[in-house]
Amino acid sequence: MAPAGTPDARDPADRMGTPMTSLVLRRALAAAATLATAALLVAGSGTAAQALVQPNGSDGAYYLFDSGTETRFPATQVYAWTDDLVGSPSSRDARLLFSCPADATSVQTFIAPVGQERVRSAWSAYADGAFYFGTKYVLESPANLSAQILGMASNVRTKGGDYSLGFACLKSNNVQFASAGVWYTTIHVTAGTGTWTAAVPAITPALISVKPAITGTTSVDSLLTAVPGAWGPGTVKLAYQWYHGDTPIIGATASTYTLAASDQHFAMSVSVTGTRPGFETAAVVSNPTSTVLGPFTQAPVPTIAGTAKAGSVLTATAGAWAPAPVSVALQWARAGVAIPGATAAKYTLTGTDVGKTITVSATGTATGFITTTKTSLPTAAIAQGTLTTATPTITGTLVAGKTLTANPGAWMPGAVTFAYQWKRAGVAIAGATAPGYSLTAADVSKTISVSVTGSEAGFATATTTSASTTTVLAALTATPVPTIAGTPAVGKTLTATAGTWSPAPVTLTYQWKRSGVAITGATSASYTLTAVDAAKVITVSVTGSKAGYGTVTTTSAATSAVLSALTATPVPTIAGTPAIGKVLTASTGTWGPAPVTLAFQWSRAGVAIPGATTATYTPVAADLGKTLTVSVTGSKTAFLAVVKTSIPTAAVAAK
Repeated sequence: MAPAGTPDARDPADRMGTPMTSLVLRRALAAAATLATAALLVAGSGTAAQALVQPNGSDGAYYLFDSGTETRFPATQVYAWTDDLVGSPSSRDARLLFSCPADATSVQTFIAPVGQERVRSAWSAYADGAFYFGTKYVLESPANLSAQILGMASNVRTKGGDYSLGFACLKSNNVQFASAGVWYTTIHVTAGTGTWTAAVPAITPALISVKPAITGTTSVDSLLTAVPGAWGPGTVKLAYQWYHGDTPIIGATASTYTLAASDQHFAMSVSVTGTRPGFETAAVVSNPTSTVLGPFTQAPVPTIAGTAKAGSVLTATAGAWAPAPVSVALQWARAGVAIPGATAAKYTLTGTDVGKTITVSATGTATGFITTTKTSLPTAAIAQGTLTTATPTITGTLVAGKTLTANPGAWMPGAVTFAYQWKRAGVAIAGATAPGYSLTAADVSKTISVSVTGSEAGFATATTTSASTTTVLAALTATPVPTIAGTPAVGKTLTATAGTWSPAPVTLTYQWKRSGVAITGATSASYTLTAVDAAKVITVSVTGSKAGYGTVTTTSAATSAVLSALTATPVPTIAGTPAIGKVLTASTGTWGPAPVTLAFQWSRAGVAIPGATTATYTPVAADLGKTLTVSVTGSKTAFLAVVKTSIPTAAVAAK
């Protein structure tokens, strides 16, 4: 329990504005409304009024709670003069609100002699209070004695005795009491010290309460229904109060409520207050609904522009939805059935649409508004369309035996099916109905064309014909592949053999190629290899031509890579006496480009001597009377091997 002036203490004005959770506020307001009804009965007459007035004359129970912990103390509790307490109409909830009547304009707390509570001039001390956030409700009425700063509170402390502590609803600038609303309890003050005790009103049993539920659609003009659940014990009288946000809706006190435009953007809740004689009033608040949605102020019906014919483009105009911004999504439909993927502003009519009507729906969505869909008027039944055609073209060689191919071109719209008919000199060729056609002998000297017929569901069939080709040529009957003779090395000459072409005579031309690229000027039957050809392969193409026949070109197989030529290949010489038993030595000279690998072979009268393969040779008896030579073979990678042979020696002599 905090004394006044500590961080936990709150002055009366601050307390009146203490923030509460929305749930607590709505529950407190609901109970306060019920208690207000009870308080107003005090001003009347009869048994009902007498039953509601407390034994000490208060308009209702006034329980004391610690302001910081919001706990209630027993009657034996001794309080200090500066202890910060608050009053509540509930024995269980410090935050249940008191409710002043409509004519009340202000609130004051007071200490008054017992029996003088409704005689303002008799109050010993008092202080100004405040309503809760502009309502007629009072939250946690300040009940600390030291806060009664007007009047003579010091006399109360000095004299001690029995007093009433509470608050009153006032009007006419604090001069008169309102039509109802004086709550208090009896306290006993110890003279001098100011310590005090308070009477505790009888604690009535609690009702069995249930959190209410809300059913219905949360959109403007929809009906919400409160489902209170089963209260007890016995018969409990239930009262309702509807709220949008945290604000009670004036007059919305039935178990049902029709949502109004003013509820849009708010979450709705309902409090249910249960009362039964002999039990403490209880108020329970539902969970809030989702935010109430309202209608758009402008939700126009979309329109469709365009020709109702397959292949045409229809355009939807959604119109101006309000209040902006509104997200508008489109969906095209065929005879009332949504067309998958057709969600753009434009829609191209297909063959499937023929004979059916088309509509477009616009669905508007925006935060706080009811998702709304508007659908256009239907179009007329979609008529058969006209294909966009193209003139076919023919590719291929116009020679008997070759295959021609028809290209139909770009027809629209998309999925057009094509049929083909090839024609010879304008006359259909039986069975020639594929995209390709192989020319026959019957086509020679004739022109060829192709007709393409396009068809698509919902569109009129159309046929277009290509331009005619030039006349078809006959095919040469023999077109052999040429061959190449010769050594593929720089400086060597290669010769092409064309073979026999027919029917004779056939004019032949040549083109030599280096690694597949034509060699400028190399157009005769032979070709001498140059340094540029080194490391390349060589081919020759032979082209045969004859009037009335298709020209044909055939190409030889490639040679191996052309070898380079050694730049220095000297003739070897022999030193020594050509006699049996005497050593002869071969001198090779300098080969290039270095390095060059050299091999030796000695010969007797022009015949190779087995095993005589070194740079020296010693004549034997078999050599007697014969001449000797030595051959040197120079070899190098990517170069043509070269053999050089010496001049013969004189006839070999005896020893």
